[in-house]
Amino acid sequence: MASTLSHRPRHLRAPRRGRRRPAQSRRPFLFSGLVGAAILVIVGVTTMTAAVTDAVVGPRAEIVPPTGDLPPIAAASYVVVDGDSGEPLASYNADQPRPVASLAKLMTARLVLDAGQLEHTATVPPLQVAGDESEAGLEPGDHVSWDELLQAMLVASANDAARTLAVDVAGNESRFVRTMNAEAASAGLDATRYANPTGLDDPAQHSSAADIARLARDLMQDPAFHRIVAAESTTIDGSELPATNDLLGAYRGADGIKTGHTDEAGWCIAASATRDGRSIVAVVLGAPTEQARDDAARALLDYGFSVT
Repeated sequence: MASTLSHRPRHLRAPRRGRRRPAQSRRPFLFSGLVGAAILVIVGVTTMTAAVTDAVVGPRAEIVPPTGDLPPIAAASYVVVDGDSGEPLASYNADQPRPVASLAKLMTARLVLDAGQLEHTATVPPLQVAGDESEAGLEPGDHVSWDELLQAMLVASANDAARTLAVDVAGNESRFVRTMNAEAASAGLDATRYANPTGLDDPAQHSSAADIARLARDLMQDPAFHRIVAAESTTIDGSELPATNDLLGAYRGADGIKTGHTDEAGWCIAASATRDGRSIVAVVLGAPTEQARDDAARALLDYGFSVT
């Protein structure tokens, strides 16, 4: 991949103030029983991966003809579903496996939330973060809570936060990725395969609009996740990190969820909005531009609310 951006071309590193380096040593965290599940399913998942990977396609956005009241959508695939029931309301290539960029961080969040203890403090390990990746400016030895790391990862798409969580939860990134795949397999996300916790392009990493919508809907039922992805910004050690989701504060009822962008994936978003107690979730993959992605998400959400 020529660019390793998780989202838009902005660097989130800023002068750090009040960095926390407690004198006490970090308490070891015992990884959850998910690792055991990873070992049980890894053979089956690996067998499935080769066939699915061969079918993965790049962005190739196209203007999808309008359907009923739904206007043309510039995207490689999309789906809009009822946020409560999960009923699909409109879709195009929704089951097609393809790169999804930082939407892969949704599974990273799922495993962290399942492990609990958001007040737990992680020690940032040595990280290799490319200069053009989105990051929160974390440095080795920093002590940051899981809650703050989730905020940096989900609100600002910070890859250093995602890697820190993966290492702290599982001991290393490889073990964490195995558990991501185990969880995807057990959840029936058949088009989904992970190669890293950040969403950076990898031939073995892919998902589908339908799988992303299912995972996003499930996550939005978690109050902590919902709180985080609805925020228009977050702060780490006094440095404000703006949300990458432009719909927040701009689209009525918008309350999440996650954006992503890489060269292979194009512009992607899992968007959610709630009005009068009704929730709609829209997933757009492979839009040609950031504006096209946002326009597609708006159109799909509008359509969802228009369906009775």
